[in-house]
Parts: sequence; structure tokens; C-alpha cells
Amino acid sequence: MRNSLFWIFLFCLLQCCGCLNDTQKPKNGFVKILPPLEEDYETSPLKWGFINKQGENVIKCQYDEAFNFSEGFAAVRVKGKWGFIDKSGDWLLKPTYQLVWSFSNGLAKVQTFDNEIYFINKKGEISLQENFKGVKSFSNGLSNFTKDELWGFINKEGEEVIPATFEATQPFNDAFAIVKKQGKYGVINTQGKQILPCDYSKVSPLSDGIFRVKKEGKYGFTNAKGQIVIPLIYTFASNFYQNVAAVKKEDGFYLIDKKEKTVSKKFKKIEYAGENLWRFKSNGKFGFLNSNGEILITAKYEELRNFQEGFATFRKGKLWGVLDAQGHEITEAVFPMLWNYSEGLARFISSRGIGFINQNGELAIPPSRYDVRDFSEGLARIQM
Repeated sequence: MRNSLFWIFLFCLLQCCGCLNDTQKPKNGFVKILPPLEEDYETSPLKWGFINKQGENVIKCQYDEAFNFSEGFAAVRVKGKWGFIDKSGDWLLKPTYQLVWSFSNGLAKVQTFDNEIYFINKKGEISLQENFKGVKSFSNGLSNFTKDELWGFINKEGEEVIPATFEATQPFNDAFAIVKKQGKYGVINTQGKQILPCDYSKVSPLSDGIFRVKKEGKYGFTNAKGQIVIPLIYTFASNFYQNVAAVKKEDGFYLIDKKEKTVSKKFKKIEYAGENLWRFKSNGKFGFLNSNGEILITAKYEELRNFQEGFATFRKGKLWGVLDAQGHEITEAVFPMLWNYSEGLARFISSRGIGFINQNGELAIPPSRYDVRDFSEGLARIQM
């Protein structure tokens, strides 16, 4: 009996060894070939194209995926490869790349199937090869890069202009970039000069000529020279917009000007809502203040989105409508879903599908069952 068990054990052991050997040395000397990376993408049964503001399909729906137009070009995917088209639907760059990014500052980042990264210009020519890791889109002519786990900036010629000495960096905005050292944040300019020392737990991008900063749990403000202009005494503060910011102390939110003068009464909540207006909350409803702190639209809405192109969408009950900056309701709350205006048109959902209204609240593009996105540079993506 013991001999029988031994031989059974030995047979099983040999089989296991054989299986192990099979994984290391495939039969007949063949090695399993993985499918090419472009096959990671499935061909979509519905295709993407573009419509104009009259609802006409001006670029045929023939792409498996598409991005919005940016600087005159849109990234599109055919099967597993990406390229770029212009507004006539002509190819700037036929589908070639594994990944692409939209154009920004005249350049678009692309990645080959060999994982090489380049930047192309608007002629479709390679303008810069990425010899640095982590390069993103360019802003103020500069882009972040990383080396030895630290961050710096290069220019469009691929030259290192601000050495990689920071733990983290944000893209340049208005010629300033937020940087991090030793766990704290500060600001540099495009020459790499330190404008704000890395002493703060939080720094927001320059807004209305002022930086919002946080230190030891309190918010305050500095100017573009790094000088503190409003002391760090608030438990919360927004950025400045048109000389006004929302701040909070223990007993509520209110608006102040750049001289720290109070310009509104206190509310449970105040936040910037775009176009020099401020959304406030009172008794569970939302309204708008102007930059003088005056109530422009009383708190009567369950939800109010930011103003864009002179209009904001509101919700009453479960339905949405549109109002203008004077508080006039351009449409009643009749839409199950309504987005903000983009290039003069607002996208909505109704029982008949997705359509668009103009700034008079009139139907501009009738609803259809197709998936349509917001307009960008005069064209909107549509899937059909």
C-alpha cells in the first residue's frame, strides 16, 4: 500500500514538473505572441463625427472616438490608432499613434506604439522629441518635466530652463507657477525666480492680481510681489474676482474688497459663480449677489450653476431652466437636464432626446436620439 502511494506521489510530482517546464519552454519552440497594442481598442458600432450650429452633419460620423476641436484640430481614433483632423475633416495626421493630446500653445503631444513621445506642430511635423519624462502641454512657452523624481521646466526647444529642484510643479498661469519644496508650496516666475517662498500649506493661482495662501489653518492674500496684503486670519477664503473675495470666519461667509472692507452681509455659504456674480445660500435655497454685495436674485432655487456667456441654469424641483444676469427666467424649469451655454447654445435632454436652445430660449437644434456634446470652435461631436 505504501509503495502504491509512493508511485502515485512520484507520478504527480513529475506531471507538475512537466507543466512547469511547459511554461518555460513551449512545445515546438513557439512563443505566444501578444496582440498589438492597437487591438486593445474595440471598434465602436456607433461612430463619431461633427455637426455645425445648424445641426448639419459636416464631418461624417466615421471615427471610433473623437475629442473636441482645439486650436483648429480634433484628435480622432480609428480602431486602435489616433490622428488629427481639421475642420474640413481632412487629415492633418492620419491615425498613427497610440495616444495623443489636444493642441495647446501650437503643439500637441503624441505617443508612438514604441512608447516614444513627440510634440507635433500644426503642420503635422515633429517639433520636439521628449527627452525628458513627465512633459505635459506648454503654457507661457514652458512645460513641466521630471528628472530624478524632482520637477522643473523646459522650453519649446527642449532646453532645460528651470532646473528640476522641486517636489512638484503646476503649469504656468499668468507667468507664475506654483511649486513645492519640503512639503510646502510657493510661487516662481518664468525666469525661475522665487516670488513666494515655499512656506505655505496651500497656494492658489494668481487671480485678479492676488495669490490666495493658507498657513497654519488660516487663509489670507499676497500680491504678485509676495507681500502680504490681507492677513491670514480666515478659516476659508475664495480667490479675488473683480476686486471682491468671499471669506469665512466662525459665524459665516461674507464678501470683502482688497482693502479688507466688508461689502455684504453674512450668509451660510457664498461662492463665486462667474461673471462678477456670487452664489449664496439662505434657508436651504440659492440666489445671487453682485460684486457690491447686493442681492440680485433672491434665494429661491434648489440649485444654481455658474454663469456662463451671460446665463445660468437653475433647478426647481426635478426640472431645469435658464435665467439671465438680471434674474429673468429665459425658460421655465421644463428640462430633465440642461447644461450651461457654450458658444451661444445650451444643450438639453428631453423625452425626445438631446437638442440645443439659443440665448432667447428658443429651439435651435431639434432633439434627436443621438449622443451630442457641447460646441467647441463652432462644431459639436455627435455619435450615430
